[in-house]
Amino acid sequence: MYLSALREERISSIELSLEVKFGNEGLKFMPKISEISDFETLKIIQRSILTVESLEELRLIMENLQSLITQKVN
Repeated sequence: MYLSALREERISSIELSLEVKFGNEGLKFMPKISEISDFETLKIIQRSILTVESLEELRLIMENLQSLITQKVN
């Protein structure tokens, strides 16, 4: 329960960060981000939002994270 609340708080924070930095275009990432259950992955995404210059950079980071997760599972 506690981790679920932390996850939801992190997702809300990511959503706000995307909106402030990139406007409505940034919010288009939220459906994909909302599917992520791993808290550390969410933390990496949140920190990345602060450092990337474009949504394309963020998309590449998220693709790389997804590849790493897939490799861990297989």
